[in-house]
Amino acid sequence: QLEVDVVTLTTAMTALEAGLKWESALAVLETFAPLSVELDATACNVALAACANSLNWQASLALIFDEQRRASHAGGRNGERCSWPDIVSYNTVLGACAQEESWRHSGWLLQILAAEGLKPEVTTFNAVLQACRDGRAWQSALQCLAEMSSQSLPLGTIPCNLAASACQRAGKHAEAWSLLTSGSQGVPSPDELDVVSFKAMLSIAEAGAADMQAATPCLDRLCSWALQQLQHLQP
Repeated sequence: QLEVDVVTLTTAMTALEAGLKWESALAVLETFAPLSVELDATACNVALAACANSLNWQASLALIFDEQRRASHAGGRNGERCSWPDIVSYNTVLGACAQEESWRHSGWLLQILAAEGLKPEVTTFNAVLQACRDGRAWQSALQCLAEMSSQSLPLGTIPCNLAASACQRAGKHAEAWSLLTSGSQGVPSPDELDVVSFKAMLSIAEAGAADMQAATPCLDRLCSWALQQLQHLQP
């Protein structure tokens, strides 16, 4: 008789994750209990990723909260926190929640993981900012940047661009322009911004929320970038 262990089941779920077969991955995960195979964080996160990669945020949330309920009913192990869900789990679910209809869950998950004693990473905040962008939650996006700054996490171009995009989608062009040009609160200075930033600034200027003369340097930087890309394509 073939002995099934955690490695075997994790491998099977990884294949299902790649094929976006989230229902099958969850079914495989359920086989752990009757087989008395000890779960580990990797196996659970693979099943979670299968749900998240299919943009099934409902199944992702359910999987995490079901495990939390089981751990709560079991009373924990010697009063210690279970190893799963971990920060990778929450980052995965936050990525799944980066949709217009589910963005509100992102702030809630951020509070829960902090209550669980987990420390959010830049990746965590980027996932929350993606959710804010898709939900046009510009105020939440700015609060997220402030929280990153308070935790001494680097505010690179990615979080800055995501927050600016949230402002733009909400029609708050002036706030987006200020964020991209002020260089305050630890956000990148204009010299550190990237092509996405400059495109956003030109879009804001085109919408009439900024002086086109102020956007001229952005256009110059975009032209320089385009010339560099063309040079790389030359044989």
